[in-house]
Amino acid sequence: MYLEYAPYALSPQKSLYTNSESSVIKAYLIRIHFATGWGYSLLQTWPHLGEPSLMDLLLDISGACKHPYSQSACYFAKLDAQARADKVNLLENLPKVPNYYSIGELDGIAEIPSGACIKWKWPKDTSIIRQLHKKLKNYRHRIDLNGREFDESLLEGLAVDYIEDPGSETTYAVAYDSEKPKGDGYIFIVKPVKEACAGLVLERQSRVIFTSNMDHPLGQIQALFYAASFYQKYPQYLEPCGIFSHSLFESNAYTEALHIQDRYILGAEGYGFGFDTLLEKEEWTQLK
Repeated sequence: MYLEYAPYALSPQKSLYTNSESSVIKAYLIRIHFATGWGYSLLQTWPHLGEPSLMDLLLDISGACKHPYSQSACYFAKLDAQARADKVNLLENLPKVPNYYSIGELDGIAEIPSGACIKWKWPKDTSIIRQLHKKLKNYRHRIDLNGREFDESLLEGLAVDYIEDPGSETTYAVAYDSEKPKGDGYIFIVKPVKEACAGLVLERQSRVIFTSNMDHPLGQIQALFYAASFYQKYPQYLEPCGIFSHSLFESNAYTEALHIQDRYILGAEGYGFGFDTLLEKEEWTQLK
């Protein structure tokens, strides 16, 4: 397999994790040469969560390709190569996918329009929920617990869509991101960049919310393609997703190339997943 990679960096506008310092995220764009030509994808992991290193994944792709990140990267690169050979954009004729507002901490709610669907992480200091309770009644809520216990009474009177990964029993609908149960009837949070080949999604017939991996705009477009493909098959499940993650980072040439309309990402100019000119200008290094 002929594999090349090019480093990229994303600068968060503020810390992505509570009580952690904002730091630059470093990862790789990759391109793989297939019989149809070059196909582009990316590798971005979160080592502090125990995920493998970028170099380990590059070696995995060139070898057994067993890790979900590696498999998804190859899957998207192959799709991209074929579409570039056919001179088509992969988002053509797919439905638009809306996005919720991700605010991280509740103090970011001031800039969100009333009536919107918002996602936020359960705060360590829950007094802010009491302080903002009246304003919070104007929104539809998706709340990420990250396995923590919480006090349901604080949410009384709020329009709670679901609780994500709660650490205790709840009367609200539950969405699963990390450990997903088998079967339908559950809400799944799916990151296509590492779950595209997991066999969890495209034949499901219940709610699925797709998100980016808080990664490069190329990864956002891949997530958007995967989400739109699902919703084209099951339009009754179309709902706000979490692909609008570029707003978490300082702008760059790729984010500026995204076509945006309100809370919709419409794609990027070019064939395959787009970004033709920008990808060609990258300084590629062959994996040896």
